[in-house]
Amino acid sequence: MNNRFQAYSNQRDWFNGSGLTGKENTLKDDGETENFGELKYRFWFEAATDNDEVKGVYATEIGGIRYGEGSGGDFSGDGVNVETRWAYVDFAAPSNSDHRIKMGLQPVSVDKHLWNETATGVMAQGPLSHMWNYQLLWGRGDSSNENTAESADDGFDGADNFAINIDGAMSPNLKLGGFLLYQTNDQISEGQGNINSIGYELKAIADNSRYDVSNVGGTFDYRSPSSGGNLFVKGTAIYQTGTIEGVTFTPLSGVNSDNNCSTLV
Repeated sequence: MNNRFQAYSNQRDWFNGSGLTGKENTLKDDGETENFGELKYRFWFEAATDNDEVKGVYATEIGGIRYGEGSGGDFSGDGVNVETRWAYVDFAAPSNSDHRIKMGLQPVSVDKHLWNETATGVMAQGPLSHMWNYQLLWGRGDSSNENTAESADDGFDGADNFAINIDGAMSPNLKLGGFLLYQTNDQISEGQGNINSIGYELKAIADNSRYDVSNVGGTFDYRSPSSGGNLFVKGTAIYQTGTIEGVTFTPLSGVNSDNNCSTLV
C-alpha cells in the first residue's frame, strides 16, 4: 500500500522531458494550486511446487486514486478500479532446471532506457556458461484488427517484439552486456497514429501503423571499492534504425507531415 500527499503547483509542467530539447511548456500566471492525497495498492500471490519447478504468479493493482476523486475515491468508494497487472506461469526447462520459461502477462525488460514494460509474451532465461547469461523474448503488444473490411490478423502482422540479451561478469568488478530488440507491426489500415521528434513510443501507435524498428545496444558497469566509498562507472549505448509508416509526424518545427514514412537513424 502506498499513500502520498503532495502540493500541486500550476507551474509543475513548465519543464518536462521534451523541455530538455528546447520544447518548453508555457508558464501560467493564473489557475488553481491544489493539494491532494493519492493511494496505490498492489497485491500479488505466488503458488509453486515444493521444488519450485513450476510457479504461477497473479498480481492486481489499484492505482492513482486521489482522495475524494475518480473511480472509487469519493464517498462510498464504489468504483471498478482493480486491474490485472501480472498473470503468468514460470517453470523450469525439463532438461535443465537452471533454464526457466515464463509465459503470460509479465514484466519484461530489454534495457531500462529502451523497453521496460508489462506485456503478454514468452521469455526464456538461463546461463550460457559460468560467466554469461541469456534472455530470449517474444512479446505481442497489439493483435486486434478493428477494420471490418479486412480479415482478422494472421501470423506476425500484429505488434510483435523479439529480443535477445547476453550479460556477463568479466570480473568481480566489471559486468558487460549486449542486447538486440526488433519491433515490427503491420496494422496501417486501422487508423492513423501521431508521433513527434521526441515522443514516438511505439505502443502508442501499435494499433494503427506499420513499422520496422531495430535496436542494438551494449552496457558496462565497473565498480571499484575503496576506503572512501565505491567508485563506479556505468553506461549504455544504443543504436536505433528503422521506419514508421501511416502516422502524422510533427517535427520540432511544428509542421505536420501526414501519412508519410518516417526513417529512424
